[in-house]
Amino acid sequence: MPNTETVLYQQVGRVRTNKPLLTVQTVGDKRNAALLASGTWQWRLTETANHENAAVYDKLITNLVQLLTAPRNKKRLNVYPHLNEYSSSDEIRFAAEAYNEALEPIYGQNITLKIQDAEGAEKSFEFANGENQSGVNIGTLPGGRYTYTASARINGSLQQDKGEFIVEEQQLEALHAVADHNLLYQLGTNTGSKLYYPAQLQQLEQDILRPSTKT
Repeated sequence: MPNTETVLYQQVGRVRTNKPLLTVQTVGDKRNAALLASGTWQWRLTETANHENAAVYDKLITNLVQLLTAPRNKKRLNVYPHLNEYSSSDEIRFAAEAYNEALEPIYGQNITLKIQDAEGAEKSFEFANGENQSGVNIGTLPGGRYTYTASARINGSLQQDKGEFIVEEQQLEALHAVADHNLLYQLGTNTGSKLYYPAQLQQLEQDILRPSTKT
């Protein structure tokens, strides 16, 4: 059948066949599953008898229900900066989340991230998502508005995400509200100039009015 994927195949004794046992069909925004067997309730009893629990059977049914009920329009790749706004002195980090068709988180997916500034200049980064959300550090960027696109092939299907963020240009002068007199004195000495304090304004006037003052 079109748009149908076989999840499990039949096995007769120890002989594996190519006959479907469990299939999933996708039609538009809906999914249907067909389990081509009867008396499957006995599988759970047998598993419990052999392994003292039915974890595999329960996980199969739970994952199947999740697959059938998962919204088809939910993003399976979610890439985002840790903040929406940065300063030009901040290191910019991106995190990524990837999901399978049942919307369960999966890790180790290879992700391509492209950053573009307002002029169209582009930078590209490659990284893999991990359980600890380490993501990727793209370093610092000059002030401006940036857009980004991310892509990854998850179980053979190309998934994409995009967004934007802002970098504010950091004004170095705003970092220090109090004058640094030592720095001013050093600058004056290195450039043949002089530092004047408020009590020395009269001396400043006299030095300005000297005929030998340089332009």
